[in-house]
Amino acid sequence: MDIFRFFLIFLLLDACVAQQVTRLESPAAAVSGQPHLDRGVDGIVRMSWVEADGRGAQLKFSALGADGWSASRTIAKGDRWFVNWADVPSLAADANGNLLAHWLERLGEGTYAYGVRMRLSTDAGKTWGAPFWLHDDRSSQEHGFCSVLAKAKAGRVKDITPGFWAVWLDARDMADTREMALRARTVGIDGKLGKEVVLDSRVCECCPTAIARGGDGFPLMVYRDRTEKDIRDISIARHGLFGWGKSSTLHDDGWERPG
Repeated sequence: MDIFRFFLIFLLLDACVAQQVTRLESPAAAVSGQPHLDRGVDGIVRMSWVEADGRGAQLKFSALGADGWSASRTIAKGDRWFVNWADVPSLAADANGNLLAHWLERLGEGTYAYGVRMRLSTDAGKTWGAPFWLHDDRSSQEHGFCSVLAKAKAGRVKDITPGFWAVWLDARDMADTREMALRARTVGIDGKLGKEVVLDSRVCECCPTAIARGGDGFPLMVYRDRTEKDIRDISIARHGLFGWGKSSTLHDDGWERPG
């Protein structure tokens, strides 16, 4: 069954009242999954997805234009990917159409021995640079639930180095501490990686992260936290002029989930 037969795009014609729903036929093949939708800083909507190719998987994308979806392009492919329904690849674009894509690739033979693999394009996806790992750690532990946001000039952010912010869940210390950490770093257009920063040393192990641009131009991100008493409420972390600040609970739900 083709889960991409039709894809709904909601176009806001008026920010206050009017909406128009347009049904578009998907550019993805029948054996596809793991969709991700992104509106780049350049204003272009792009969709990425994973297609099975018999021996492995391929990460593809398409851009939405006035005439519908463009012909799909392949970002990467491999036969040692970790493909699942919950932790999906993504694609982000900056104001100049530079693209950063991520997917999951195995680091060992264990069930959750995988990491975040990335690739950059500086020509709107026509060609792609060599793949690289987002994280310094290469241990056979889980590294995933990655979220990426392109840097942009807005608010107080007037002069920044081009590139992207990335956050992910990292289990490199779980064998010793039994704790999953939330980490972040920058990715430059040249592929240069910034210093890894631990935003939270104890978080929920299997919930996605989300990142967005605040009104001041800096990113803010949300994730499911985990206290020593296994309270797993949503927390928020903000980036400022001097880097990431201390995270705080978004709302005191008191949701307890032992495990």
